[in-house]
Amino acid sequence: MGLAVILGIIGMTVAFIIGVMMQFPYTSVTTTFDPADETYSVEAVEEAGRLFTGNYMAMVDDITSYMTDPDYERAEARRGEMLALANTLVLDFQAFETRLKGELDKVLAEQEALEASIEPTPTPTP
Repeated sequence: MGLAVILGIIGMTVAFIIGVMMQFPYTSVTTTFDPADETYSVEAVEEAGRLFTGNYMAMVDDITSYMTDPDYERAEARRGEMLALANTLVLDFQAFETRLKGELDKVLAEQEALEASIEPTPTPTP
């Protein structure tokens, strides 16, 4: 199992995280990264972190805004948006789980094939 395989799995995971973070209903948090680009890069990892932090802070700001400007209709609309997002994300995570399991199964099969191809070192007889 090479480093390229590991970086490929990490790249796939980072792209998935970016894709999830892009779906949050906050217009203040945007990105130009393509979630279909699963190439591993430090920049992509940093972007995933930036999107997570941005969405988290946007949620905190959103919740805080209801304390200064209570608006039940606005709160209910946001709740509906977040519920719809959660329902969508369940399907996304299930698809990602299936895909990741497939990739890990391939890695394990390659590892087993490699181990089977290596002849054991004979033990010296006394």
